[in-house]
Amino acid sequence: MDLTAVTKAVLSAAEGAAGATWGKIKHDYAADLQDILQLAESVATKLASGELAEDEAEELLKDQSGLLFILTKEAEVGSKLVVQNAINAGIDTLWVAVKAAAKL
Repeated sequence: MDLTAVTKAVLSAAEGAAGATWGKIKHDYAADLQDILQLAESVATKLASGELAEDEAEELLKDQSGLLFILTKEAEVGSKLVVQNAINAGIDTLWVAVKAAAKL
């Protein structure tokens, strides 16, 4: 999995979903994303080798979105939905990359 390309795609998806709020959450989102990307690479490897089933792999990645939701505490109350949409867009993009890396 090309982590540089995946990182760019995830951040782009999150930025598009966050809109004007992106400037407030970008730094923390990007920092937290690095740990999740490392896990995603491991999930892709295990998925490709059959060590994980597709539904298990997807669940592992969706669980990681909870870590990123901590960012909602740092954003203004009115922008929480925007932050959640950004996180969901990023996680969805990451899941597509993991499946591609696992050749599913």
